[in-house]
Amino acid sequence: MLRNLHQKILLQYYNNEDTLVKCCVVDNPNTSKKILTKLSKDEDWRVRYSVAKNPNTTKKVLSKLSVDEKWDVRVGIAENSNTPGKALIKLSNDKNLYVRSRVAKNSNTPVKVLITLSKNKNIYVSTPAKKTLLDKGIKV
Repeated sequence: MLRNLHQKILLQYYNNEDTLVKCCVVDNPNTSKKILTKLSKDEDWRVRYSVAKNPNTTKKVLSKLSVDEKWDVRVGIAENSNTPGKALIKLSNDKNLYVRSRVAKNSNTPVKVLITLSKNKNIYVSTPAKKTLLDKGIKV
């Protein structure tokens, strides 16, 4: 629907009240960093989650969203390959299992953190951490 729209058209839609429309704007590869930054403050967690997953979201916004109250948003941050190492370190201690699991799968997670996660008692955290380490050529 809105997947390949031009920047000028996206500007018309990002203030839309409909959450689905805003999510479609955020998911569009042509969406500017300025719009992503604005929508990162949206009251609907689904919009913030979409911003968290977008590879064009700035590291500053990713860092801010890494402490979002909704675990779903933090999962999006943990999955984003552009999330700064400091945010991933913080998320590696998140109380939510899904967040920690996604941190373990992120290739940008510092090796020291991956080694710690690989020793986690929960296999949904330790197994992906071991795989990520193996992908980096590190045997555990």
